[in-house]
Order: sequence, then C-alpha cells, then structure tokens
Amino acid sequence: MTQQGLNKRYYKRIGRCPYCLKEKIYGDEKSCPECRAKNAEYSKKRDRVHYNKVHAEWSKKVYEERKSKGLCVRCGKNRAKEGQCRYEACIAKDSKSRSIRTWHLSRYERGLCRFCNNPLEPGYKVCEYHHQQCIEKSRSRRS
Repeated sequence: MTQQGLNKRYYKRIGRCPYCLKEKIYGDEKSCPECRAKNAEYSKKRDRVHYNKVHAEWSKKVYEERKSKGLCVRCGKNRAKEGQCRYEACIAKDSKSRSIRTWHLSRYERGLCRFCNNPLEPGYKVCEYHHQQCIEKSRSRRS
C-alpha cells in the first residue's frame, strides 16, 4: 500500500478528515462536511460530456498505437498473437468476466434469486429471505 493510502487510514482511524486533516469525522463517514461540499461543487463544475469525449479520443489513440506495435490492446504489456489484438491471458480474463455477468442474468431470467437459487419474490430480483435482509440492511444504514 502506498504512503498516501496509509496516511488516509491513519487519519480516519483517529477521527480526522483524511483530506483536510483538520476537521473531525463521525461514525462511518469518509470525510468532513466541508470537504464533501467542496467535492460536490467540483463535480458540478466538471463537464462530463466533454470529459467523456476527450477520454474516448485518448483511448482510441492508445488502442491504435498498441495495435500498430503488436502489443495487447487491453493491457499494453504483452505481445499479442499473430492476427489477434489481445494477449491470451487478457482474452481469458474478458471471457471469464463476461461469463460471470451472463450467469447472473440467466439466473434472473430463470426466475432464481441471484444469491441462493431460490424462487424470486414477485416484483423483485431476489427471494423473500434476501429481500428481508436487504430491507434490514437499508434500515440500519439510515439510523
């Protein structure tokens, strides 16, 4: 872990805001109200559409550079096989994550709870037992 991460953990443990290092934080908060307000203002000012456009241009450029050099377009570290764009390990990671996502979808489509394979509660994506657990968890977070 980096020194910055260790510092954040330390200040949070002693009850100080890990960003401004001055204000107290209470309970399971991650920062003080002043820092959260500053972050909210910054988020409002940031132009998400422009950022997305710039990022898309950058990622296309990186993709083309890696492809022309014969590197894996996903990680950029390893050489891709002849006639392919990605390294074998990256292909395996992508297919594994894709299969996990479709597995959850297929369980829902079959009418099964995503946690335990019991039948779904009408109108929900989970069974009655897990629905009650979710309700209890949300109540405990509010108080």
